[in-house]
Amino acid sequence: MFFDQVPQGYLLRLESGEEIQSSLKHLAKTLQIPGAFFHGIGGVCAVEIGFYQRAQKDYKKLILKQDLEMVSLQGNIAQAEGSYTTPKK
Repeated sequence: MFFDQVPQGYLLRLESGEEIQSSLKHLAKTLQIPGAFFHGIGGVCAVEIGFYQRAQKDYKKLILKQDLEMVSLQGNIAQAEGSYTTPKK
């Protein structure tokens, strides 16, 4: 993982094989960032996509293990009770 501080926050680049959520949590802990919003793009080799099914009133997860281009990544991370979390659904 490579990161650099810029006026708007931080730029982060992950290397092949690095997991997005764990890398974000590690960076937030290392830099003592209590909470943040993130967005990004890039290539991935495996993803878990979650979406809400209104008829079943539940989330469905789909795992894709192939090279893909992620055109939008948005989310947030926060510290709660000493550990970092991102939304699970």
